[in-house]
This record gives sequence, C-alpha cells and structure tokens, in this order.
Amino acid sequence: MEPVATLMLRRERTVCLPPPAGPEAAVGEQAVVAFEAELLALGAVLSAELRERFAALGDAPFAHASGGVLAGIADQLGADRPHVPLFRRFPASTPEDTDELFVRRVLAWWLQRSTSRASAAARPRRSGRCARARI
Repeated sequence: MEPVATLMLRRERTVCLPPPAGPEAAVGEQAVVAFEAELLALGAVLSAELRERFAALGDAPFAHASGGVLAGIADQLGADRPHVPLFRRFPASTPEDTDELFVRRVLAWWLQRSTSRASAAARPRRSGRCARARI
C-alpha cells in the first residue's frame, strides 16, 4: 500500500480504489465475502459502497487493495505484537488492590519513557548533512 493510502486509511478511515474492471472481470462475491471475514476478525466492516467497489475490481487490483487494507488495519491494532496477559494465573493471581498496581505500572512506564527520551535528546540526530538534537 502506498504511503498516502496508508495515511488516508489511518487518519480518515478512507480507502481509495482503482477504477472498476468491468462486470466480466470482477472478482465475484466469494472473494469479497472472504475479505469481509478477515476484516471482521480485526473488528472492521466495509460500508455498502466500499463493498460494491471491491466487488467490481479485477483479480490483481483486488488482491493488492484488500491486502493493503488488511495490513494497514492489523498494523493499527498491533497485530504484530504478542499478547502478554497482565495476570498469568487469572483470577488466582489477581491482587487485592488493583488501583495501586495500576498506578505503579503507569509510573514505571512514565519514568522509563522520560529516561529514554532524555538520553535520546542528548545524542545528536543526523539528517542528511545536518546534525540536529531531538527536542
């Protein structure tokens, strides 16, 4: 998927498709239903207009566009990251005071983040011919 198309999907939830291939070269209902099933697994649904536009595409444009949309949505959801449960032996390992646990975790994350930002800001960042400090 092109960078502009990825940006449009991420910010505007808009998909730009190539012109339709014609009725005889269209991918058909079965391909669109399979694509919709994969989207539903990610928690997304096609609008009626977008579904019709996908159904009117040829094989190659459909494969390219549907793959890009699936990859873009999966990337937004963090599908490439493994799921790590908060409590390994839930519910037996759940602490009594979950508010305190939440505050400790947020503070640890925040302190780690601010420390890594400070060390990154101290290093000069090279961009082309210039050296620039990150702010």
